[in-house]
Amino acid sequence: MTANDFFVMHPDASAMMGDGRVLVALHNADGAVTSVESEKPELAAVVLGFSRPMALSSLGERFPYFPHDTLTSAVDLLRAGGLLIEASELQTNEPAEQEMMIASARALAKSAKKIEEELTALGPSSNALRLRRRLRSVEAQASLVATELGVRRSMSPPR
Repeated sequence: MTANDFFVMHPDASAMMGDGRVLVALHNADGAVTSVESEKPELAAVVLGFSRPMALSSLGERFPYFPHDTLTSAVDLLRAGGLLIEASELQTNEPAEQEMMIASARALAKSAKKIEEELTALGPSSNALRLRRRLRSVEAQASLVATELGVRRSMSPPR
């Protein structure tokens, strides 16, 4: 690995900020959660900086007002937690990967239909507010994925 290798935040990582702290969490495939939390603004800067693939050597140029060793510490923390990964890990042209994504989209559609049926059958409930918030979060994530796919398709060469 060289300093010019490109890194990016893991696509399944979520960042939340509040009370002067930043929390970055990753829900792993096995159900475990890996997280990093800090009061230092450098962590938020690193997360922002690597929201798109970027070379490690570019981080100091992008955020020259933060001490280099503090930025390096934030990078090391995120890399150790599996939250910051090499961008090359996300690139594939394998047909099996596309088939898996299509199967996931179909499963999501079936789950959405099942949720609609269950909510209709449930009717008004005391847990409605909690459920609504969870559904809005899932809806927002699905909307982001749909938008990203649309942008990628519009930027792809015609087949």
